[in-house]
This record gives sequence, structure tokens and C-alpha cells, in this order.
Amino acid sequence: MSRRFKATKYKNAAPRQQTHPPWIRDLSVGSYNCFGNFIKASAAFTAFNINPTGSQLGVVALDTEGPITGYNVSILNAHSDLVTDFDFSPFEDGLLATCSADSTVKIWSLNLENLNNLSVLTPECATNTKNRRVETICFHPTAECLLSYTSQNALSLWDILHNKELMHDEMIHMDKIVSVSWNKNGELLATSCQDKYVRLVDPRTTEVVATANNHKNDKDSRVVWLGDSQFIMTSGFDSNRMRQIFIRDIRKFDTPVKTIEFQSSTGILIPMHDPDTNMVFLAGRGDSSISYFEFSPTMDDFLIEGYRYNGEQTKGACMIPKRALRVMETEVNRILQLTANSVVSIPYYVPRKTYIDFHQDLFPDTKGTKTSGSAAAWMDGHNGTVFNQSLNPSAPREAPYFLGDGTLRVFKQPLVVRRIEEQASINKIIESGNEDYKKDVPEPRPRKKSLTPCSSFEEVGDDSIIPAGNPQHFPSKFFPVPKPRVGGNTTTSGLRTPSSFISRMAADFSHRSTSFEDTDNHNIEYSSLPDVVTAPPNANKSEEVLNGNFHNNNGHGGASTHVGNGSPGDVAENGNCVEEDELNMSTSDRRKLFESENSSPQGANGANNLSPGARQARVTVAERLKLYQQNTNNGVPGQDENGDHSFEENKTATENPQQSCHESSKMSKSNSNHSSLAASAAKDREFFPAPIAKPERKFTLPKSDPTEKKVDNSSPPNTAFKATKRIDTVFGQVSKYRNFKVNPLHRKYHLENLRNISPTCPGESEAIQANPARVAVPLNTTPGGKLAVFEFSKPGRQPDGVIPALVHGSKIMDFMWDPFDNCRLAVGCDDGRLWIWKIPETGLKEQTNEPEFTIPAHGEKIYIVKFHPLAQDVLATASYDLSIRIWDLDKKEGLFHIPCSEQIQILSLAWSPCGAMLATMAKDSKIRIYEPRVSVQPQLEGQGPSGVRSGRVCWAIDGQFLIVSGFEKNSERQIQMYGVKDLSRVAAYPLDVSPTVLVTFYDEDSSILFLYGRGDSTILAFDITDDVPYLKQVSQHRLTGGHQGIAFLKKNAVDVQNVEFAKAYRLTDVIIEPLSFTVPRVKSEYFQDDLFPPTKVLWEPTMTAEQWINNCNVEPRRISLKPQSMKAVGEIGAGFFKDRNSDKPSTEKVKEKATKSSVSFTNRFNDGFENGDKKQAEQLERAIKDKLEINMTLEQDGMEGVDDEEWVR
Repeated sequence: MSRRFKATKYKNAAPRQQTHPPWIRDLSVGSYNCFGNFIKASAAFTAFNINPTGSQLGVVALDTEGPITGYNVSILNAHSDLVTDFDFSPFEDGLLATCSADSTVKIWSLNLENLNNLSVLTPECATNTKNRRVETICFHPTAECLLSYTSQNALSLWDILHNKELMHDEMIHMDKIVSVSWNKNGELLATSCQDKYVRLVDPRTTEVVATANNHKNDKDSRVVWLGDSQFIMTSGFDSNRMRQIFIRDIRKFDTPVKTIEFQSSTGILIPMHDPDTNMVFLAGRGDSSISYFEFSPTMDDFLIEGYRYNGEQTKGACMIPKRALRVMETEVNRILQLTANSVVSIPYYVPRKTYIDFHQDLFPDTKGTKTSGSAAAWMDGHNGTVFNQSLNPSAPREAPYFLGDGTLRVFKQPLVVRRIEEQASINKIIESGNEDYKKDVPEPRPRKKSLTPCSSFEEVGDDSIIPAGNPQHFPSKFFPVPKPRVGGNTTTSGLRTPSSFISRMAADFSHRSTSFEDTDNHNIEYSSLPDVVTAPPNANKSEEVLNGNFHNNNGHGGASTHVGNGSPGDVAENGNCVEEDELNMSTSDRRKLFESENSSPQGANGANNLSPGARQARVTVAERLKLYQQNTNNGVPGQDENGDHSFEENKTATENPQQSCHESSKMSKSNSNHSSLAASAAKDREFFPAPIAKPERKFTLPKSDPTEKKVDNSSPPNTAFKATKRIDTVFGQVSKYRNFKVNPLHRKYHLENLRNISPTCPGESEAIQANPARVAVPLNTTPGGKLAVFEFSKPGRQPDGVIPALVHGSKIMDFMWDPFDNCRLAVGCDDGRLWIWKIPETGLKEQTNEPEFTIPAHGEKIYIVKFHPLAQDVLATASYDLSIRIWDLDKKEGLFHIPCSEQIQILSLAWSPCGAMLATMAKDSKIRIYEPRVSVQPQLEGQGPSGVRSGRVCWAIDGQFLIVSGFEKNSERQIQMYGVKDLSRVAAYPLDVSPTVLVTFYDEDSSILFLYGRGDSTILAFDITDDVPYLKQVSQHRLTGGHQGIAFLKKNAVDVQNVEFAKAYRLTDVIIEPLSFTVPRVKSEYFQDDLFPPTKVLWEPTMTAEQWINNCNVEPRRISLKPQSMKAVGEIGAGFFKDRNSDKPSTEKVKEKATKSSVSFTNRFNDGFENGDKKQAEQLERAIKDKLEINMTLEQDGMEGVDDEEWVR
């Protein structure tokens, strides 16, 4: 039959091409490895992945007029890892569900009021899939607050209103689920899996209704249900990577009724279907066009192609709800296209002669936001009905609908408010005596199997699920016996959990039933309970409990507790069990309850004075610190009252199962009641809940400092004991730089109008090198290579025309300024030659190709150039000829040749702070340390990051540690810290998944490690310490746009008067801007001597190349950065202003104090202290005068021009 007899009202629907800027522009969208669409929309908001990491979402109100810049987009800090998928609820426009690679699913409540404060927004509820990456998420179409999500091969249903998991199945799918779609009435769920099958699943019965072979390539696929028809559509790839579209009839599910093949491409086709108009849109990831089809189930072709939209390349796409369309303009659909740097709105219009009246034929009644279905009703078999609503603007509206710029938006109360209201209504009905009322909360179905790989306890089967309502017995598997741990030289085994906690587990569960209500994680598995056993609090039975040989009177292998007369510590003899709410308590809640109970006041006999049902608030960090200091005032933790029992002895006694469990309780008390502990431990701790003990966390005493005075154990009990190390370990190390700020300086200091900057600089190079006088950046030229040099003394917009540059004969690989000469530059090229340039003092005026000299250094390209930090004219180069060479630039000859044939390729190289050693990171995942003056063979060798991609290595803490940034095998960026003595890894900090290399810079004075990635817009900072946790993130700052490179300057370039402890220059695509790293201080007019210790003079050489070759090691001298016009904060605290009424201190005393407070003051600082107070008084006087408003005009001055007769009255 001819196509014209099958014409529809939408055959002429066409996209409106964009003639203006995109709706949202200046974004930074990365390439994400997941199966989501990266953008979703409700009738009120649009959310999309943003930034290279993808862990954040950009949220914009849908009715906001464009164009919108990326700087004005609200950022939602959704997860700690990539947001793999997200979805808006079809029944309220502000309810957003997100899932992530961090194994969590979160629910967010958005509204127009909190849109500008999304950075501090907290989720309404969250669930965890236990180290399983969540791939897809989808709301149910008819049951409100019912959410489906998939993780690996598991399919789960979650009632977000009551925070309960209703269904979890891992038996249906054999591989990772990549796409899901509900049918219109919500009965069946279509799934597409990487096992190359498409399935129709009934989640209520966990049965597969139909299954069929899907696309032959398991790379990626999509599935979408075509409205209320009997057809589904899948998109994927065939064996030749040709993109395909299958249309299947569920009545003949085995074979597709229609197959459409497209051109070969790496991007998946994203199908979008409008059930009201049967319009189908196909957006190919990476394509610049979006296709439009009409779906007709009565035609043989099924899909009839319409007009196509052409624009920018697609990252993701979505279709907005019909309630958000401009119906009076005959807009029948709107697609939001996410590109690499923008969001483009693509409206589809049907042309009509008049646009005055509402066209009912184009806009049938659509699905509304009211439904009769709920999660509980759906689980009981009732699908529910979604009521339709008219899109006619003149139609009557009921709450909660309201119009906003032609948009029907719906906002409802938060979930917690609805939960409270529901509970209040339930209580009201129960109080009225209605016995027939049944709480509308669905009961979870038992999990078929748990595949959690990190579980260290026995699996709990279906028979271990406690029935709902009134449980009667604990199953025998409910409390598995912990696995024994065998010591190094012992033949006996002990428990992972401290034995002192076992006698308190029964009281723990009973006490929580009366004092705590779980609101943190309702869908926790019973198989995820802690690795502990319960036992009667009888000290004589501890050995029996340790061996796991205990039975109660009902014959079960596990112990049980009794909930009856209110005694929370009694052990049941009739086998009664605790209630189900007690078992759903999360680990964090148990820890909070344990801390609150342990901080309660004790009586004289050590017993707890709290009632069984009472509970105090959680102890704050300050209170814990005060409590710890009070305990340490009476004795050293880990010793008994005589001081002759160390913690190691207690540890050995605890691991021995023959020892009493009272030995481990000595660690928690200082000097009281030790003699009676064995007889009263169980009784005294009867009301204390047991914490969840982590066996891998061990108490270690502070490392003794040889310079520190020893503590006299014979001192009185009130003598204060200084335990700084221990306090840092317990309460977190506090860095003075934790609140530092990164601010670009004013635009007048920027270098603008930079043209033709090279974006393809090798990964081993930083792409920018700067010193206090000038900066060098590579230019994009072919053939050959040019290096532009700009003077900081000439900031602002650079003139058009030829850029002053250094011309090389081949491509530039790496370059570096001489640390002792601001005019000397070393450049390594891919022809193996080393170029040494001498820049004039006044700067480079024009392009030049005449270096000071060149050295044929290597046979292959040079990709690493590093100057010696202390010795003059010493330079190290690394090349693709698998060698490292060290050069004497004064004599223009090589000093050492280090072959690296076994290492394949050097990825990074760094000199030690003393200049005696070299650290390398190689492509064989090895870290090596060389001493070139001793041997060309590595002195130490250790295992580095497992990935083979590039990285960085640097020294830290006076050369005691190595910091390595690299990749793991799963492409996750990670920071690792190694001890230099044996190259053993002491710490590791995983970050994110990104292709860019993290470049490191370590500031020795502040012990802050800065990291950035090329193309990223963030700068990470870590506090480096020589004790646990070694790596502590202190701050993370986001800048405008991505950076190509950052060059840090030495300490002689910082402005200490503005509390600037670091300074750098940042290269973007078109500008170079200075960055100031400052610490906010109240009294910034004083020199902050705690932030600026005496610094090393690294801008002056300490020895010559010849001295260094002869094994001479000269440490750099240190100077103070204190200006002579400023006073130090430490000097004020030392007594400069102790008595304001006292006489002014003499000049000699001031000079004496200044000399003592500094390590190496120069004479110019002593001269400044003579007039320091006088200058400060003059500055204060000028500041006050500037703030006062002084009017020097007289009253009669304003009377000029007055007539004489006006003076007479």
C-alpha cells in the first residue's frame, strides 16, 4: 500500500535548526565508560553528567532562558565515583535517583529553592550493593516510589518511601545487565544483557516470561518498550560491529519482525520513544545527526523515516516529558542533546495554519502524575492505574499541578515527611481500635543467593531469613562462628573479634531494641551481620565460647537473647529471639550507640548508671579528645598500673585462646579497678552494646622520638602525659594548610591572546615551565618545533603577529629552566639532541634558531630533561634508547651513562632533595633508585602501580618517602607512597577513573602534595606525613576551564605578606594566569612564622659539577622569608605586648629576640627591627585617617553669592 494512504498528523514534524548559541554552553563533559544516556529531564529540571570524572551532575531548571554558561550551572555532588545512570520519577519532577560505580544508589529531592545550594544537598535515602557497580536505574511506570536497579547480573527492586529492598535476584541473568525497560502497565520488565540475550521478566515471581538471542556483539545494547503495544525495540551491534535495530513481537519473541542495519560505528544508538505520538528518535553516540521515525505496528515497514537533525557530535540524549512542551506553538516533542561542551535543545514542530487555538488532535491526553499504585499494592499483584491529564492550558488543574511558563510541574513533599505522615495516620488508626488495618509496607522477598566477594563469614541461606511479623526462633546459621586466625609461630588459633566483646553481644541486640530505631539502611542482608557470636556474659564460659562449642536449651547451635522483663542483658533459656528491627541496624549505628553508651557517667563501682532504655547523644570529637587526655594524664595507654605490661604482651595473650577474655579489657582502662576486673567485667558491661570490631585495625603505641624526654612512670597520677602522635592517630591529623585557597590573580597579571599553543605535548612533559622572570610554552608547528617565551614584566594582551620563540629542527619533547639562571633553558627533542638556550635579560624580541650550544645526547628522542637541584651545570636526560645520561653542561660532556635495557621505558625521573640519588618509574611497573656516583645499577627496586600507563614520581619529607601517581589495571588513578629504605608501600589513595596522568608537585616547607591532570579543572592537595595515615586529602579546588599545565615557582617568588605559601602559573587554551595559594589568617599583617619555616635556598647552587662528581654533598642554606617591615606571630606570643602599659622595649632587646626566633637571619632583617614599632604605629595612624571622614570646608564658604538685603530681616 502506498505511503500517502498511511499518512499521520506527524509526518511533517521537523526539528528547528539552531541559529543561536546552545541552551547551555561552556561545559566540560568527559568520556564515560558506562551504559547510561548521560542526560535526563523532568518537567522541571535537566540533569547531566559533568566534568571529566563524571561523579557530579549538572542541574538546570528546564524553564531557564538560554544561553546559560557552564559557570552558572548548579553542581550536585552525587557520588564519589562515576554516576553511571540516573532517572527522574514520572510522578514528581523533583525526585531524582542516581546510581554510581561506587556501589551506591541515592535518592535526591530537588526543588526551585535548593537549586542554588545543591553542593550541600544530602540524599533522602541511599542503599549499597556491597562493592558491586550499579549500571542501570529505572522508576516503575505505575507504582509510585518503586525503583528498579541492576548491578552486575543482579536485578533489584527498592521501595524508596520505606527504604526497603523488595526483590533481589541473581539467578536469571548470567552476565552484566546493560539496559532495562518497563512495559506501560508495569507488569513485565525487558532486559538486555551482555550474555547476548534479551529477556522479558516478571519481577514479582522472578520468572522469565520469554527469552531470545539478541545482537551478536556484547559491546553495548539498549532496549525500550514501544508504548502499550506488543513490541519492543533493541539496538546493538552485530559481529562486524555494524549497528542494528531489532523490533520484536512478544508473541513471537524468538525472531525479530524487523531488522534495520546502519553504518559501522563505535557509538551505540540511543532509542527514544514517545507513546502518545509513536515518534521514535535514534541518537548515535558520536554521531552529529539525530534520526526521526514514525512507528506503526500495522505497517510492514514498522518504521517510517522523517526529517533528520544535523548538529554537533552526540554524547547523550533524552526526551523531555510532554508536560514541559510548548503546546500552543505545536511543539510535539523536544530532544535534549548533550555534546562535549554544551546542551542543545532540539524542538520538533508540526506546522499549522493558526497557532491561536489548542490543537487537540496533536496533543492527546497524556500520562499524569497521579496513580493508584504503590509499591505494596504492586507486590501484591495490583498494577495500579495512572490517570491521564490534558495538555490544554485552559483545562482545570488540581493540586499539585501548577503552570510555570507553559510547563505543568509537580513537586511533592520529601520522602521523610511522607513517611512521618503515613506513620502518624497508622498510629491514629491503631489507637482508634481498628484491628483490620494492615500497614501498607511491602515485605521483602528473600534473596536467592548472595555473591558478595568480600564477605568473610559463612553464607546464609534462605532458611536463615526471619519471617515477618512475630519471629519465634533464630535459625542455626544466624550467628556463624568466626573463622580462627593462626599466628606466625603459634599452634593455636584465636578469634578475629576481641574476646571482651563476645560476652556483650547478647546485651547489645536486646538493648538496641529499646533504645534505637533503624533509619540508616533498612535493606541490609542478614548475611552481612558482623563476624561475631553471642554468649552469656559469664567469664567462666569464655573458653567454651571461643571454641564455638555452646548450645542453648532449644537445641540450636547459636545463642539467643531474651526480651521480656526489660533486662537487656539476660540470656534466654527458652530460645526466644530479638525482634527484626534490631537485626537491621547498620555498622555505623552500632558504633554511634557504643560511643554514646561508653561516654555515659560511671558510678563509684564502675557500673553504668543509665536505665536500659536510655541513650545519650553521640560524643563529639572534642569530648573524645578531652576524655582521652584525661585518661592519658593517669597513665600510658597499653600499660597496666605498674607500667610493666606492653601492648604487644596483651596482644599475644588475647590471641591465645587459653587466656581469659579479661586481658583485652585492660587496654580500655587506665589505672582503676584492675584487680577486680576479672570478677566484675561481665556485670559492669552488661548494659553496654558491643561495637563492630574490625580485626585489621590494631592499636599501636606512638613511635618514640630519641630526642624526646622519657616519661617517668613514677610521677604522680595528675602529671600530664604528652601523646601528640596518639591524638593525631585517633582524632585525625590536623594540617595548618587544610583550608588554603587557590585564587587566580587579577587579569592585569594574565598573559592573554596566546595563539597556536600545542595541545599534543608528550605525557612525560608538564607543557609549561616558569621561573620568576619568564615562562616557556610549546607552539603547535609542523615541521620542527617552536618554544614561545613570554616575559612576566609584560603582562596583558600579547600583540598580534609573530610570537617570540626558539626554533628547533625537530619536535620538542621536554624542556626545563635552569634553577640557578632565569635566562638558561634546556630543551630535549625527538632527534636525540639537547639544545641549551640563553635568553637575553630584556627578554626574547623575535624568533631565533641560534642556541648557545647543542649536544648530540642520545640516539633516540629525549623525553625527560631534569636539572640537578643543588649542583650547577648538572643535567639528567632520559631517552627512548633505554638509557639515562647525566651531563656536565660547563664542559659539554657526559658524566654517567645508566643503561635501562631491562626496564623497557622510563616513565618518570626525579632527583632526590640531596641530589645524590635518582628515582625512576618504568613501564614494567617497577620503581628503582639509583646512585649514579656509586653504580649504574639500581640500588633498590620495588613494585609500583600495576598499570603500564604513564605516571609521576617525586620525593617527600627530606627524601624519606617516594610519592608515585599512576594507574591500576582497571585504569583507576591512584597515589601511592613508598618508604625509601626498602621501597615498601606504606599508603595508597585511589582517586577516579580518567585517562589523564596526575602531575605531582611537592612543597617541602608545607609538606603539601599538589596534583593535577591535563584537561582537568581541579587541583588536588594532600598533606604528607611520616606516620599514619601518611596521605590525607586537605582540599580540592575547581578552576574555570581545563588546564593544559601548571608550573610552580620556588619560595623566593611567594608573597608572604598575603600569606601566600605557594605560587604557580596555569596554562589554558588561550591564557596563562598566575595562581595564588593562600591560607586565610585573621592577623595577616603579621608574619605567619608557623606557615613559613626557614626555607632552603634552592635558587642558588651549593656546589659545582666537579664537586658533585667528587662525591661532595653540600646542603643548601636556609633563610627566613620574613620581611623586615613585619613582625612574626611567634614574637608577639613570646611577649612583645604582654603589658600594654609597660615601656616600649629597647632596640637591643628587640634585635636579640629577632635573632633568636630565626634560624639564619641576615643583617637586613636586624635593621628593620630598630624602627619596626615606629613604622607600625605610622601605618596604623594612616589607616585610621583614611577611614575617617574629615570635612575641611567652613559654613560661610557656602554663603557666597548671597544678596546683602537677605541678611536683614
